[in-house]
Amino acid sequence: MASNSRNISVWKTSFQRYVCIVSDRQARMERFPRSNWSKFTCRKMCGAFKCPGCRRKWDSGKCIAEIQYRYNPEDKRGEIRIEREFGQKCQRCPDNYIPPQLYQMSTDSAMEEVFIKIKTRFYDRDYSPSAVVDADIGSHFQRGAVGHDSANCEGCELGVCERGFAQGHTVRHAAKFKSGKTQLKIVNWVFIG
Repeated sequence: MASNSRNISVWKTSFQRYVCIVSDRQARMERFPRSNWSKFTCRKMCGAFKCPGCRRKWDSGKCIAEIQYRYNPEDKRGEIRIEREFGQKCQRCPDNYIPPQLYQMSTDSAMEEVFIKIKTRFYDRDYSPSAVVDADIGSHFQRGAVGHDSANCEGCELGVCERGFAQGHTVRHAAKFKSGKTQLKIVNWVFIG
């Protein structure tokens, strides 16, 4: 499925900054599910919106994106893609959801978290991040922030918004680790959009 992201260049920059977390490390190949995508939902990201109808602009610290990652055994590489960015409706002309223009600091924080999850799951068990980023992703909007406009939030409508979630990020894995002998290999990771 192709990404609906309008922030691909920002995501690519974040990918290039944080791929070093797993570069030149040996992955435990038995932990990779057979080409299944694992989903990572990033909440509380910061972004800007501009209504194409009335030109109203607003900022939000409640932007949501879904990132997927997997090991592709055919191409022998790890792959990361932006599956979806959830929009918000304008309060003046709420006909369509408008996609966010995400800020670099938010995509950086999200991509760092993705690579920390990848490293923890596929590389080694004793890695622990020095700072978890989900508490600070939306912090610069806290001053003067208004409540969440759930009536105009696509994430709320689809049930993926922060309502009912205790943390800013969640990871869902459908596959379990394969059992057997540990096989170590360096995996090249690519951003496919």
